[in-house]
Amino acid sequence: MGQLTFKELDEANFEEYKNYLLHSEEIFPEKIRSSIEDYKDMLLDPNNIAILGFLDNNYVGNIIGATLIDEEFDEYGYDRNKKIIYLYNIVIEKEYQGRGFGYELTKEFVRVAKEQGFEILIGHFRQNSSVSLIKKFGAVIKSTHPNWEESGEDYFFCEVDLTKV
Repeated sequence: MGQLTFKELDEANFEEYKNYLLHSEEIFPEKIRSSIEDYKDMLLDPNNIAILGFLDNNYVGNIIGATLIDEEFDEYGYDRNKKIIYLYNIVIEKEYQGRGFGYELTKEFVRVAKEQGFEILIGHFRQNSSVSLIKKFGAVIKSTHPNWEESGEDYFFCEVDLTKV
């Protein structure tokens, strides 16, 4: 088995990798899937972080985070003076799940986020391995959201203090 390599996703290489993102979205309930336009908008902010993982040139998955916009600080109850990133998406392709790639991708995301000065990582995580994965980075469950965004699934809102990771 080869080594997992990372590629930052940005406006310049978006067209090359957009089909991977669309395919990855299929694991989510339809009500909460992101569109190509959502991704394009997200990549307009250079503070956002989008990383793709590859194993021997085969797409393994992605992890994407976005800085909070003004109303989200209020919605989530955070001080506007804190540098916070919302973990918007983490997806590992089915054939690569259960092999530690989610952990490695998240570890790279945390490294980049800390390098960019982010102090707190937040997000909504599915009851599956997403919650278990983010807990490995010290995540604390702040609240539970039954039928989140009418997805038919319960999600947990979690926080990671990046200054302690």
